[in-house]
Amino acid sequence: MASLSFEHVFAPPAEIDDTTPILVLLHSTGGNQHQLVTLGQQLAPKAAILSPLGQVNENGFQRFFKRYGEGKLDLDDLARQAERLNDFVREASEAYGFSLANIIAGGYSNGANAAVGMFLSEPSPVRSLLLFRAMISLQPEPMPTRPSSHALVSAGRFDQTMPPDNPERLTAILQATGASVTLTWQSTGHQLTEGDVATAREWFANLPAI
Repeated sequence: MASLSFEHVFAPPAEIDDTTPILVLLHSTGGNQHQLVTLGQQLAPKAAILSPLGQVNENGFQRFFKRYGEGKLDLDDLARQAERLNDFVREASEAYGFSLANIIAGGYSNGANAAVGMFLSEPSPVRSLLLFRAMISLQPEPMPTRPSSHALVSAGRFDQTMPPDNPERLTAILQATGASVTLTWQSTGHQLTEGDVATAREWFANLPAI
């Protein structure tokens, strides 16, 4: 692994060129850079996986940005950390020689929120979003324009970590950028399920080529 600003895993496919999707995967609170790699390879076998370790420590658990409590996000820190993550992706592109044309940021819980922050930052290398249990986070003014982008919001119908209307509100925010957004509901709480995996695999398979 190259020595970059974030400790990370980079797992390229057997063949990589300028059309290869680069799936940037961001773990949940208490996870690490290995947490979602296998999942990413299952969802998109032809993608390269880039997975950093969050640098914010919360009582011994790694995260990507600070919070004040359950469901109470530090939006100023999220904005700062999102910019750092975008810079890291650019660093990794130079170090590993992959194109920035097809960056897809994906994450679970805290990582999904950080991915949204990356996408809404300006400028951002993130083209599309794969979100598991994301919350509303940044709402920049003016909203960035992302008309060729795509996003999947996979929500838990019984997720008690956020208000019930949160996924619809997040969907509307992302649609305001011009992105094409798919909202799906799983019959579960905050945890990931096989339904999430199947939905994400189908969504990824149908993403338009760059």
